[in-house]
Amino acid sequence: METATSSTENRRYNDESNFLDGLYEFHPEFFKQLTEQEREVLQTYYLVDSDVPDNIFVYRHELIQRQPHIENEAHQAFSELLKLAGVEKFQYSHD
Repeated sequence: METATSSTENRRYNDESNFLDGLYEFHPEFFKQLTEQEREVLQTYYLVDSDVPDNIFVYRHELIQRQPHIENEAHQAFSELLKLAGVEKFQYSHD
């Protein structure tokens, strides 16, 4: 079963998702500075401001199977958002 700790990728995705949830809640203005495409890919990949399925890690795995390019696009949008928020280096909880 896919969990937040079942793989390094899941741990990183969980950290990134949690960061985005908090940033969106307290600083939605940063998201408004992204392109529409960047916002859409963050919403699709990280489920920003969306309903979350029972197992987000299974969702992510299935999404990548259907849209292999989305992971790279999401990481690019995530990096852009970090720049807008003034975050020089994102700290992962398990690295």
